[in-house]
Amino acid sequence: MDLEALRHEDPIMKVLRAAQERIRKPENWCQGTYGDRHSDHGELCAWGAIRWATPDEWPAALVLNAAAKQNGFSSAGALNDCTDHPTVMAMFDRAQELRMADMMEAAVA
Repeated sequence: MDLEALRHEDPIMKVLRAAQERIRKPENWCQGTYGDRHSDHGELCAWGAIRWATPDEWPAALVLNAAAKQNGFSSAGALNDCTDHPTVMAMFDRAQELRMADMMEAAVA
């Protein structure tokens, strides 16, 4: 399977993309609370969006945390609560880049 196909099939990438899309509009994003992860409407933070996208959030959360740490934050939750919506969107973009790098490295190994 080529990497582009793998990117679309990888469960962690699917969660990261779904979570990012869920909060892409600023009015669907919040700070200081998870929000209602059981609803398709209303505000969610980055963690809430991950939890909304999957019941097993830890694999995607680890990648999201790694992206936050590259921006100098202790976690994705800290970045979410201390920055702005564009920075949170950039964190999701970076998390997807990190995941792709991991998949490329695994494909070569």
